[in-house]
Amino acid sequence: MPAAEPDLRIGRLALAALLVGATIRIVAAVIGGFIALGEHNDFNVGRLHVGEVLNAFGTAGDGVGALLAAAVVAAVWALSRHGAVSRATTAWARVVVTVTAVLTVVSAASVVVLDVDNNRITYELTVVIGFAVAYLVVCLGGLLVLSGLRDVDAEPLDPDELEPLLFAVDRGNGEVFAFFSFAQARRTISSYSVEENEYAFYTDEGRVVDASAHELVIRFTPTEEDRREDLMRALREFARTKELTVEDPQDPTSYAVPIADWQWLELWPGWMRPIGRLVRRIQDSAT
Repeated sequence: MPAAEPDLRIGRLALAALLVGATIRIVAAVIGGFIALGEHNDFNVGRLHVGEVLNAFGTAGDGVGALLAAAVVAAVWALSRHGAVSRATTAWARVVVTVTAVLTVVSAASVVVLDVDNNRITYELTVVIGFAVAYLVVCLGGLLVLSGLRDVDAEPLDPDELEPLLFAVDRGNGEVFAFFSFAQARRTISSYSVEENEYAFYTDEGRVVDASAHELVIRFTPTEEDRREDLMRALREFARTKELTVEDPQDPTSYAVPIADWQWLELWPGWMRPIGRLVRRIQDSAT
């Protein structure tokens, strides 16, 4: 049974939270490492200082970091099964898992360097190094899974993708969604919603787009039916209700970016939306 759209939204929100959490840990470890690099005195020099610097950098390469990396990979894989994960998000996941793998090595190296002076018991050192190797294996396995995912954005364009801008108007509550390609709409809207005819689809010129779903594959077919007034009415009402700022209220394309930003931020809890805006900018720059 195809995943319902609310389930996909929850999945994307969970993935975003995991990616943000893992990224914050990595950034904090890197900042801490550079701070440790600049802090040394007569009692903190040589091998001891090197070990402390490596230990600061490697704090994000612990078991929690490996667990987060594994959870990120699992979420990306699950969403990719429904075509609901973007190329930018997958690339971000690869960066997080790769950096975590490197930091597991750095963490193990810090233990080895510090142990030279501390004469740690052999079995303790074996456990620490063994755990670090296990974390590294988890990360490398995650990278292997990510490398095997089908890149939806890299697929050749179909003839029906010549119209890049698509609006979807919810027939029930009047909410409007904007997509900058038919491929993006396929990743976001579930085939179940298309089968239930939940949305009315329009091009940016106001022409009706027929949507059909067959074996989880959604196909959009632009028609010659012109319903620009219906589209403009839905856009104006939605912008008014959500208090969106639109540069040219008479041009449907002016609504696309404000609506796309709104639908992205709706995936985030209110207190996390500043982070959501930052993530949005990162994804836009990556694409």
